[in-house]
Amino acid sequence: MDMQQAPAMEIPAHGEVRFQPGGNHVMLSGQDKPLKAGEQFPLTLEFEKAGKVEVQIKVESADTQIGHNAHSGHQAAINGG
Repeated sequence: MDMQQAPAMEIPAHGEVRFQPGGNHVMLSGQDKPLKAGEQFPLTLEFEKAGKVEVQIKVESADTQIGHNAHSGHQAAINGG
């Protein structure tokens, strides 16, 4: 599996995009401390027309992710909820 950065993602009106391990996901870098399973934190997404939307992120252990093999060396997977 080859990862590629997408500068933008089109979401149709009233549509949705799911972010999950092995599929579309957000990769975070430059954190002050490692993420730990069970933690939650806000993340602000910015949309071209809808503006800024804050979502709550729940950190889950990569061990609990089914079919999660693209980032098997990472300590945690990020899922918005």
